[in-house]
Amino acid sequence: MPDPRFDEALRTCYVRFDLPADEIVRRPTFAERFCQVVRAECPSATEMGDEEITSRLIQLRKRGQGHGGLPRIRK
Repeated sequence: MPDPRFDEALRTCYVRFDLPADEIVRRPTFAERFCQVVRAECPSATEMGDEEITSRLIQLRKRGQGHGGLPRIRK
């Protein structure tokens, strides 16, 4: 089970990043930058690879805001 602090850090960074999750994952420069921000925000993510972080981002996007996932960003 993922660390709830990690999920909260992902949500916080996602809102600050202000781009849809699919766009972050699709563009390597965005994904790399996003993962750096997450690692700076959450100590438990420092050992995680970019793929692991972006995979969890997509899982949270699929879950939806009403179920503890990501809020919708309208672009």
